[in-house]
Amino acid sequence: MTQHLIQANESLADLANSYQLSGWQGLYFAPVNHAFRQQFPDPWQIPPGVEISIPTSSAEQFAALQYRRADLQSREAAVKRLADEQRQRLVAPFGTTDSADPQTLIAGLAGDIVRSSAQAISLLKAPDWVSAHRDLALLNDVLQRWRTQGLEATGSLLSLLTRAARGVPWSVPSASAQAWCDPSSAQFWAKAFLSPNLASLHADPEAQRRSVKVMLGAQQSVVDQLLRHLRAMRTEAIMETNHLARVIDDAE
Repeated sequence: MTQHLIQANESLADLANSYQLSGWQGLYFAPVNHAFRQQFPDPWQIPPGVEISIPTSSAEQFAALQYRRADLQSREAAVKRLADEQRQRLVAPFGTTDSADPQTLIAGLAGDIVRSSAQAISLLKAPDWVSAHRDLALLNDVLQRWRTQGLEATGSLLSLLTRAARGVPWSVPSASAQAWCDPSSAQFWAKAFLSPNLASLHADPEAQRRSVKVMLGAQQSVVDQLLRHLRAMRTEAIMETNHLARVIDDAE
């Protein structure tokens, strides 16, 4: 095993190429770098001047890639399940004959949006990230006691979600993950829902249908983007594994 001091503008892919490894995922997820991943859980934001272990064992890299592939496949399946649950929650309050107060309806829907977004944060966080996160813990605590409340309390809940999402190192490029989890993101799938006029709009059934259609379309767009990133990383890990398998065969 070799120790390498990461230089400015040096990426994990550069390191993998320099040391003739199969790729960056076999390097970053190698067991020898477990402590490194906990210290630097975002592989796209590793500062210069820190040391990373270079695995010299092909078997070690191979095991890391097998784990990585299984993890990414599991996350893809979980994203699809959660996305389906979100769609059902978005549609559920609408299209009924109940004369629900618009603000109550919006507040209840906001609780479902934040709850599913909190689940997405837990799903998409970096796999080795175990550090305490005060805002995320507070959000989950508030959600356990959440009951449909007024729009002011709803706004506070959404603000807490934003703070929780901002402190998380993601398992996918952050722009894609944040778009599903963070209301401050320009691509957040519930942006249309956060319109200040939405409570009054939802007094009109036709406005309800339009709003839900916009939210469903935005959520689908974000989910598709997220799944593309996960599949691309899994494809890359598969290519790394196949390359490494050929190297092992040649060595034998």
